[in-house]
Amino acid sequence: MSDILLVTGASGHFGRRVLDHLMNILDVSPERIVATTRKPAGLTDLALGMSRHALDRLTGQTNS
Repeated sequence: MSDILLVTGASGHFGRRVLDHLMNILDVSPERIVATTRKPAGLTDLALGMSRHALDRLTGQTNS
């Protein structure tokens, strides 16, 4: 399976748990995950190869 998975709110508590579950329990490769958050500085410690982007779902603004 080569689907790309989008995780919104990735720097928050629930988003971090989702990322952990995807990578450590379901063994999803970081290259298949796109992590988004309003606070991109909170994503700097994520696995290499994981795509990280700023996204505010309330305003629709993005910064890649």
